[in-house]
Amino acid sequence: MIIVPGYRSVCKSRSGKQGGGVALLVKEDIVFNLAEPVVLPLHTSYEGIFIAIPQRTGSNTVVGAFRTIAFMISLSPPLW
Repeated sequence: MIIVPGYRSVCKSRSGKQGGGVALLVKEDIVFNLAEPVVLPLHTSYEGIFIAIPQRTGSNTVVGAFRTIAFMISLSPPLW
């Protein structure tokens, strides 16, 4: 977990695996809701986290972070 004075850390760790995950640092005075986008079928090629920041007028502002998950391909024999 990352601790930065004046900010809240919003994290989503990788499920069922060690290490990895995504996070956002949100300034302490910003009101937000964790947004869980519904994606069907479920994707396993990326991981992401999103928050919705309510606005005084109009739609919420959605902010997020995501990363693709690298796939390792085993070559026999190796090419290098």
